[in-house]
Amino acid sequence: MLLALRPATVHHGDCVGSDARFHAICREALGDAVRIVVHPPENPALRAFMPGDEVPPAALHRAGRRHHRRVQHDHRHARKAGRDVRIVAP
Repeated sequence: MLLALRPATVHHGDCVGSDARFHAICREALGDAVRIVVHPPENPALRAFMPGDEVPPAALHRAGRRHHRRVQHDHRHARKAGRDVRIVAP
């Protein structure tokens, strides 16, 4: 999917597990052609510390329902701005 889409930018939550794997797959498949923005979790014990191209200071993930609402908000905002949004489930 990544090779077919060739996204200019991807975002992930910088958590251990699927976010870290997604980061590695993006770098392996697309190299430096993709800009990776990481949104660290509030709990540092959950963080994968992947070397992103950008780490927005105010874009921290939230746990539980609060996090889910934030993801929905970000998705709606990006769609309204005309951006192509793809969500990759773990």
